[in-house]
Amino acid sequence: MCYAFQTTENLFLVMEYLPGGDIFTYLDYGVLSEDVAIFYFAELIVALERMHEQNIVHRDIKTENVIIDKDGHIQLVDFGLSIKLRPRQRTNTYGGSVLYMSPEILSHSEHDTATDMWSLGVLAYHVLTLEFPFGENEKRAPERIINDDPIIEGLSLEMTDFILTLLVKDPAKRPSAKEVKKHPVFKGIDWEKLEKKELESANDPPFMEDPFDTGNFDKEFTQEKPICESSAVPTKQFLAFKGYYYIAPELSENNKNECGASSSRNALRNIET
Repeated sequence: MCYAFQTTENLFLVMEYLPGGDIFTYLDYGVLSEDVAIFYFAELIVALERMHEQNIVHRDIKTENVIIDKDGHIQLVDFGLSIKLRPRQRTNTYGGSVLYMSPEILSHSEHDTATDMWSLGVLAYHVLTLEFPFGENEKRAPERIINDDPIIEGLSLEMTDFILTLLVKDPAKRPSAKEVKKHPVFKGIDWEKLEKKELESANDPPFMEDPFDTGNFDKEFTQEKPICESSAVPTKQFLAFKGYYYIAPELSENNKNECGASSSRNALRNIET
């Protein structure tokens, strides 16, 4: 997070801008090559491994929630459906995007971090084929996901095996994020360097005319009118939430980047005084 501040009407969280857009929109140009896909799967697995170590289940892994940054790397976003479990705890709450849901969620059974690994398998097949392993009819898909075998066609043997390893009905037999790193499809990955972002992305950085270019996002969203109008910065005595402000340590006065703008700094100064 870059900033947090409030006005008289709203609370704001300002996060890093990821100009490459989401993978869902990126697929308008066609499927990913296996080399690029493997690199992105590896970055997703590292993210899931760290989350799952903290017993956090994302529960909504899909192409819309994987965003490309300015260097061509990806980040997993939208934790609105995520849940933090206690060690060895499971949950039976229902949620997610139907075509990516695991059998255990669709059957209202208890689930844990293994459900994310299923969704990764669905995403993997989709970005390589633009198809879904159980079809894309949202009314028929739940029954097929619970009862049928996935249809995986047109991929290399290694990639097919990787996806089928994830799309196992029994969550106890699915590999964890840590375990799946050993799959042969990742034989060329230096995991330590990948986690430190020391590996160059297998994909080209996104095209941008300027740091705030929104051309890589769907116009359906970028042309929407803001849902909140501009409002005044509250004085200290009229704060709705005392102490609700934050500036990331790395964002000093002389370090303006895509994360922030001077107006945010000014708002925070007014709150502090």
